[in-house]
Amino acid sequence: MLLFIDDATRHTDEYILKSKSEALEKFKEWKALREKKSGKQVKRFRTNGGGEYTSKKSAEYLKSEGILKETTTPYTPQSNEVVERANRTIMERVRCMLDDAGLWKKYWAFAVSVAVYLMNRTPTRYVVCKTPYDAWHGTGRNPSLQHLHVFGCLAFVHVPKEKRKKLDYRATPSIFVGYSISTTQYFVYDPLAKTLHRSRDIVFREGKRYTAPNAADKAILNEHFYRDVIEEPKPKPTPIGKQPTERQTEEPLDDDLPPDPPKPKKKSRELAGLETLFGDAWKPPAKGSR
Repeated sequence: MLLFIDDATRHTDEYILKSKSEALEKFKEWKALREKKSGKQVKRFRTNGGGEYTSKKSAEYLKSEGILKETTTPYTPQSNEVVERANRTIMERVRCMLDDAGLWKKYWAFAVSVAVYLMNRTPTRYVVCKTPYDAWHGTGRNPSLQHLHVFGCLAFVHVPKEKRKKLDYRATPSIFVGYSISTTQYFVYDPLAKTLHRSRDIVFREGKRYTAPNAADKAILNEHFYRDVIEEPKPKPTPIGKQPTERQTEEPLDDDLPPDPPKPKKKSRELAGLETLFGDAWKPPAKGSR
């Protein structure tokens, strides 16, 4: 994460980097954008002694642009307290946002963008009676907050008719992950399709979380609605070295079946009558008894 903060208005811009070697290119991008927006030029650039700004290429670029570089003393983050404090505040908010939304850590970049977006629209003691957004853009009034929603909530994004068939759903459940800075649009992420959508036609369910369908739900659907496409169970493969013989592959003959168990002998009608009348008293004495 790379932060650029205007010292006068405390307006913050964030960039997500894959490696520190991208820092100089992001600084050039930020410089061109903000100078054209404000009509003023960057005069001072304060940073710590990180390797992303101590290279010879970075020093030559700053010198060619007439920018005075200020490097803080090693192991003294208080010399660059504005950025260090903002970095800590943002990461604390990111942890709370991810925990409240029940999202994994891989969504941290989205949470950082939302945290910075909200921080620019929150009053600060360094700017009197203004927000950093108002102080930077010079609108004369604080920005509207009616479009804000809970980060990580369930969001249904509308699917245009050009991208759906007749029986397809008209909305897709997704996760709300951010705002568009230039337009009144939102970013939502679909975990199943693994795609990021940008749209303005979204219905938010701020009291609910996104829940992906589990295997049990899919099994129920297959059982009740897709019986014609259920695959038949495949036979278990025969272990190597135990190939079935020609005798085993044929159907069993009648001679190969095991014999039926012997049927119990039926009692005669006389014995059945004696057993009913006298119980065990009618039985003859066992051998060897008197």
